[in-house]
Amino acid sequence: MARITSIIAISILLLLVAGSIGWLVFHGLTTADSPHASSRLSASWIRSVNPRVAQLEKRMAAINAELSRLVPYTPKFPQRGGFHSSEITNTDTPPWVQVDLGVRMPIESVVLVPVSSVNEGKVILDYGLPRQFEVQVSDQSDFSSFEMIQRVDYPSVQTREGFPIVIDLKDVSGRYVRLVALELYQQEGQKFLALDELMVLSGGRNVAIHQKVAASSQEEIPLKWSNRYLVDSFSVMPISLGAEASPSTGLVVPGDYTEYEWVTIRMQFDRPREITEIQLYPYEPSSTASAPGWGFPLRFFIKYRADVNERFQTLLDYTDNDLYHWKHDPLVVSVSAPLHRTPFPPDASADPDEEDTYPLANNITATELLITSTRHDSRFMPSIVALSEIQVITDQGNIASEADITVSIAKDPIDPQSMDLDALTDGYNSRRRILNWPQWLPQVQQRGLLLNERDELLLQLDEAMSSTMQNTAWVSAILLIVSIAVSSFLIARREISSRRQLTSVRKQLSKDLHDEIGSNLATIAMLTKRMRRTIAGEQRLGEVDQIDLIVNDTTSSIRDMMYLLENDRSDLFEFTLKLQEIARRMLVNYELSFVMGDYSQPVQVSNLWQKHVLLIQKELLTNIVSHSQAQAVTITMACGREFELVVRDDGCGIAPTRHDAKESYDLPPRMKPVFK
Repeated sequence: MARITSIIAISILLLLVAGSIGWLVFHGLTTADSPHASSRLSASWIRSVNPRVAQLEKRMAAINAELSRLVPYTPKFPQRGGFHSSEITNTDTPPWVQVDLGVRMPIESVVLVPVSSVNEGKVILDYGLPRQFEVQVSDQSDFSSFEMIQRVDYPSVQTREGFPIVIDLKDVSGRYVRLVALELYQQEGQKFLALDELMVLSGGRNVAIHQKVAASSQEEIPLKWSNRYLVDSFSVMPISLGAEASPSTGLVVPGDYTEYEWVTIRMQFDRPREITEIQLYPYEPSSTASAPGWGFPLRFFIKYRADVNERFQTLLDYTDNDLYHWKHDPLVVSVSAPLHRTPFPPDASADPDEEDTYPLANNITATELLITSTRHDSRFMPSIVALSEIQVITDQGNIASEADITVSIAKDPIDPQSMDLDALTDGYNSRRRILNWPQWLPQVQQRGLLLNERDELLLQLDEAMSSTMQNTAWVSAILLIVSIAVSSFLIARREISSRRQLTSVRKQLSKDLHDEIGSNLATIAMLTKRMRRTIAGEQRLGEVDQIDLIVNDTTSSIRDMMYLLENDRSDLFEFTLKLQEIARRMLVNYELSFVMGDYSQPVQVSNLWQKHVLLIQKELLTNIVSHSQAQAVTITMACGREFELVVRDDGCGIAPTRHDAKESYDLPPRMKPVFK
């Protein structure tokens, strides 16, 4: 008994384990991203089952930590395309696009910014980017002789879809940089070349800005596709900002001034400086909703002079038209770009084949700069002038922080104490630190590689967790099946054991009845025989015969009871043989015949059923002996869909003796259980 109890306890434990595992699997599937303790328990359990999951999550955490230290990169929503060739039908001559840097110069890197096109609200990354291309450098515009820098295949050259392609060079110089498409991008059966921005880095800055662009073919669609848009410094690539937050938002010129009162920012250096580029960064308020270009001058000019005794010369004059630079990007004024081709505003018309009327210059010499707003941002009342940062670029980098800055309104100086002038040259825009291209681009490339690795890890992690959950589900199902099987086996075994014990008790009881009562009855029978020899008189002999008859009937009844006790279940045919034996014993002086049915198919009947049928037959036969005055008896035992017992005699007649479950009237009380 103790052993069975232990096994039952183990089965219950298996059921609990299987149920717990099943719950963990289900909970892990349905709450995989939940921060609650129960989901963490599921994830922790999965890690303990599959160490591969823990390894992948550890690497994932390391990647996320490294990404948090790198510069952010969120491509801007595309507003216009860039460069787009005509449809290419003849692929014998590969299409190309090139930029003229103006003079021969050392080239450190070539950066290709792919187009992000919008079609029915869906952004298509790397639109028009050739699948194989060459980057070539030459000193001749027709590339009659050139140096092939690199032949690259897409996407192996790109760290991540939509990210800029950076081709680093070493000991390469030239005036012209050309991109040759060897294998074209194809969409809906059309082949073409498209590129958002082409950057050429030299001395840490983009020297291709606003330079002349030529191509084997091009499309000119205002505010969408143009050669000029390839080098206008505006693309889906975000501003080159670091992760460090800005300590200030920039400079807002204070005071009550009208829209057309000139506001001048004067920058003075302690000695003449060779300036190659000036960058003006728009202001972004921190206390209001984002307003791109907030406070940026609508009309302005930039002048410079090399000596205080000289007259100012104009570097950029944009006072005849409004410049709606309502962007977050800086306005880059490149000294080396011919002024008449500087694309202000971006949709200004220009003839790309027009000859230069201004000599090209790599830099200007200046000790003093004037940035004067002649018409201010009129979106706000009163109108305002604001910038987040001014950078003055030389071959040594940004020197703006070395300048003394003053601000005046209509030639009236403003108290420096009323402004945060240092914020204008602190190296930050309104949000984060400004980085130069050599600082920023490698981190962007690294971010792209890490993001790709993280995407792959996410797939592996999802596969590992799914595999673990599936395997766990199988284990849970097997444990559940085993526990049910063990429980069922134990229950069946217990039932079999109980039946065996009951059978044993019955056999022992039958044996005891046979030994004890049978012995007593045998003794009574012997005594009646002796009494018959010694007792005289017919009356007393009749009493002795009566005793002898009772003893014989009791012995027969005990045999019948022993038969029932010793057989829990038996074959129906064997039971009919027992019924025949009883009938022959009870109807010794009758002409007895039996009609048997078909018993070819074995049928098992229970002990209880046998008991009732046996007693029914004995009662029927007793009635025949006692009341029928019959001479012949026929007993039919038919076995079809149900067992049928029919007793017929040629006597004076008694109540109907054939009954079935539907005709249960006038049944003796002992017959009713058979038909329930």
